[in-house]
Amino acid sequence: MKAFEKSCYLLPWPEVSEILTDEVEKHLGRHVPCWAKYEDESFWCTDQPVLPLHEACQIMLLSGFPAEDWQDTLPDEGGNTVNGFGMELSEHLLRKGLGFAWMRQIIAPEGLWLVGVYDKKERQPEPAMIDGLEVCFEELKSKDELFTFFDEGSCTHAALMEFCEDYKKHYGNDLCWPYPLAEDKHLGLFLVLVKEGVLCLPYDGFDGETYEFFDLKDARLLQAKQVMQLAADWQFFSQGLLGALSDMAAYLAKQEGNQHETA
Repeated sequence: MKAFEKSCYLLPWPEVSEILTDEVEKHLGRHVPCWAKYEDESFWCTDQPVLPLHEACQIMLLSGFPAEDWQDTLPDEGGNTVNGFGMELSEHLLRKGLGFAWMRQIIAPEGLWLVGVYDKKERQPEPAMIDGLEVCFEELKSKDELFTFFDEGSCTHAALMEFCEDYKKHYGNDLCWPYPLAEDKHLGLFLVLVKEGVLCLPYDGFDGETYEFFDLKDARLLQAKQVMQLAADWQFFSQGLLGALSDMAAYLAKQEGNQHETA
């Protein structure tokens, strides 16, 4: 029989609660008390005051919580508030808040036993899932790098594609997406992933050579609530358009059928 020595650390539930509270405050910019609690030997979770849905999404987005795991935190269809985090999100925030990592955990009434503790300083940053791709934001170019690139050339879509060539080689994707709906005084915008998050680049015009012209004075980093609003606006627009196209097709098919019968 072989014996192995592993570093082990007991994290009492009040201490877990304090770490989670600090992590939530980091992402929301306000104090929200969190209470980590033991359920049984296979499950623990977190309670907190009711949060608006957009704030829960902001926490998950900014902390890099994998999109495929969001469903366990989101409310049932039609709900717009969240009053607790499941074990997956709770453990994710705990890992973000601690200066070390561990190989496994034992859930006990007195707290979490973290087994196989090790220094995580040399670990690679955890990637986020964006459009089916594992993207490590820490490895992306910064917003200032993009603005400097524009200053040295032109503030156009063609220049943006040149800037994103490294992304294309590494990810097989430019990591930027057009959003062709008008926003305030702008004709549309592009969403670009940068080290700091999601950058919005509004455009006001275009030509046949360099395509869209970006208005950098209105460029900004988006928050989760703003991205969700863009998604809602797009869904409303696309559903209306699809409905209209379907009705047009049905009308034309009927007219063409009538013409065929009278021919």
